[in-house]
Amino acid sequence: MKEFETIKEHSNKLLVIVNKVKLLGVKRFVYISATDFGLVNYLLQGVVLRTGFIYETRNVGSVKLPLGVIGSPLEMVLQHAKPLKQFPLVGPLFTPPVNVTTVMKVAVRAATDPIFPPGIMDVYGILRYSQQQRAT
Repeated sequence: MKEFETIKEHSNKLLVIVNKVKLLGVKRFVYISATDFGLVNYLLQGVVLRTGFIYETRNVGSVKLPLGVIGSPLEMVLQHAKPLKQFPLVGPLFTPPVNVTTVMKVAVRAATDPIFPPGIMDVYGILRYSQQQRAT
């Protein structure tokens, strides 16, 4: 999403893409975002992975920023803090970070495994599915 683009404009562009890809015969979609932009109705056979902070080492120019130094310990602590997410206003602050590899594994599984359930999957579902072995 571009900085100057509104959420509605971004959502409309995504819907155009989804509709074009459906016409090409794509049966499963995976959308990764902290927000669904109202796409759930269009992704009836797809999955929305709701993440918060996704961490990994990031290159910023010539500097490597090891986000895992912060993300990994927070993930370990906050994955057990799910009840705190229910508090208004501050609840989202307790969403655990997720490693990019974990998100990638679940996204690939969601796109390729026909028994993977469609719908919205929160960060706790992502963490749970990343630990499960794929049924063959």
